[in-house]
Amino acid sequence: MSEMVSHTIEIKMNKTMRRYLDQCFGYNRYCWNKMLAENNQRQEEKKKYKFSDLSKFLNETQQEWESEMPSAIRVSSYKHLYNTFKHFWKGIITYPKFKKKKTSQQFFKYSVEDGKRIIWNEDYTKFKINCGRKFQFPQEYRWFKLTEHIGFNGNIKEICFFKKAGRYFANFQIQLNQARGQTTARDIVGIDLGIKTYATLSDETIYNLPKKKLKKMEKKIKFYQKIMSRKYKQDQAQSNKYLKTKAKFNKLWWKITCLRKEFLHQTTTDICRKFKTIVVETLKPLNFRKNKKMAKHIQHLCWGEFIRILKYKCASHGNNFIQADLFYPSTQLCNCCGHRFEGINKLKLQDRIYKCPKCGNEEDRDINAAKNLKLYGSRMLAGLQPSWRTWES
Repeated sequence: MSEMVSHTIEIKMNKTMRRYLDQCFGYNRYCWNKMLAENNQRQEEKKKYKFSDLSKFLNETQQEWESEMPSAIRVSSYKHLYNTFKHFWKGIITYPKFKKKKTSQQFFKYSVEDGKRIIWNEDYTKFKINCGRKFQFPQEYRWFKLTEHIGFNGNIKEICFFKKAGRYFANFQIQLNQARGQTTARDIVGIDLGIKTYATLSDETIYNLPKKKLKKMEKKIKFYQKIMSRKYKQDQAQSNKYLKTKAKFNKLWWKITCLRKEFLHQTTTDICRKFKTIVVETLKPLNFRKNKKMAKHIQHLCWGEFIRILKYKCASHGNNFIQADLFYPSTQLCNCCGHRFEGINKLKLQDRIYKCPKCGNEEDRDINAAKNLKLYGSRMLAGLQPSWRTWES
C-alpha cells in the first residue's frame, strides 16, 4: 500500500472568503453540538438507538438557512463525533464536550475521491472545489490561492480547512503515487540530545535552536501574559483590549511553534540524508521536568517530538533507526577504553569535559556520549551485546 502524507499550506484570503469560511467553521461547531445534545438527551431518557440515527436526526431537522451551507460539513462533523466516541469507549479520552466559539479549534474537512473534485489552475497555485450538489461553494468564494506549491505527487484524499492565530490553512492528505527515494548513505551516527547544545552527532556536528529569536519572542509573550492577567474578568464577558491582546499573543505563539517545527524538520531531514543508521538515546522528559529549575527549558526543547519525527522519516527514507536502552550510560562511559564513572564519581551537569582516568582521553561530554551511542548501534547491527558490561568481549 502506498504511503499517506499530509501537507499544510496557508491560504491567501480576502474579506468575503474569510467571512464565508468562518460561517463554515461555525456550522461545523453547530452540527457537533446539536448531535451531542441529542445523544445526551436520548441517554437520559434511556432510549435504544443506533449511533447512525444522529446523522439522520441532523438531516431531518435541517432548517432553511442550513441549505446555504455545504452538506459535506454535516458528514464530516458526524464522522468526527463518532470517532471521538470510539476513543471514549476504549477509555483513551474523557466524555466529549460541547464546542465553544472562542476556545475550540475552528476547522472543517471533507473527503475527495482521488482528487477528481479539485480543479487546479495552470501553475497549481489555485484550486477550486467542484463536487456537484453534494458540496459546492458559491462562485465568488470558490477559488483558493495557496502561498506555495504542494510538495508531493499523488492523489489528494482529504482536505481540512482550519484557522490558527487569525490565519487560514488547508491541510492536504495525499496518497503518494510512488515510494519516496531511499537514502544512498552508508554511515552510522549517534545523536546525543542536550540543553546547552540541542543535538550533538558522533562526527562532532552540532545542531542548535535559534535561541536569540526565541528569547526575544518569549519576552514579548511574558509582556502579553501580564496584560491579559490584569484585564481578565472571571465569569464575565472580556473587554475589547483583552481580546486584542489575546489575538497578538496567539500570533506570536504561532510564530514560536513554527520556528521550532522548522528547526526540527530541517535537522531530521538533514540527518536522514547523510546517514544510513541513526542511533538515539531513550529519554523520559517527564522525569527531567521534576527539576523545577530545568522544567521550562526541557519542555520547550521538544525531545519527544524530535525522536517521533526522526522515527517516521527513517521509516519512509529506508534508514535504520535504533533507540538505545533507557539505562545505557552513554554519558558516563569512555568511548576509547570503556571505563565507567560510578557512584560519587559520576559526571554532573556542570562537568562539560569528559576526562578518563584510565586512558587519559579528554573530550567534550556530548561528543563522547554520541560516540558511545554510535558504538552501541554498530554492536547491535553486528548482533553483539551492546551493554557496557560486555565491552571487552
